[in-house]
Amino acid sequence: MVRNLPLDGALARALHGTDALWTLDRQLLAAAVDELRTSNWMRSKDGAKNRNRPKPIPRPGTGDRRYGSARGMTPEQVRDRIAQATGREVRGG
Repeated sequence: MVRNLPLDGALARALHGTDALWTLDRQLLAAAVDELRTSNWMRSKDGAKNRNRPKPIPRPGTGDRRYGSARGMTPEQVRDRIAQATGREVRGG
């Protein structure tokens, strides 16, 4: 049953915080925006003088804690987090 849950669904958000909202398509879109901003900057007066370089869009796991944190969890930790989020004990292995 858990295999079919959406990657950005409520359980994923309960386990991983806002990191779960950063799906592959959103990561690629952020990368495209970063490249476009950098490309435009390179052709600007600021780019010619190598100043005021645009900052990339913050992503999970890159040191900006405002957007959650990426970390691995043991199966026991996952069971504990699910139990905490649902209020029910999780059994199985």
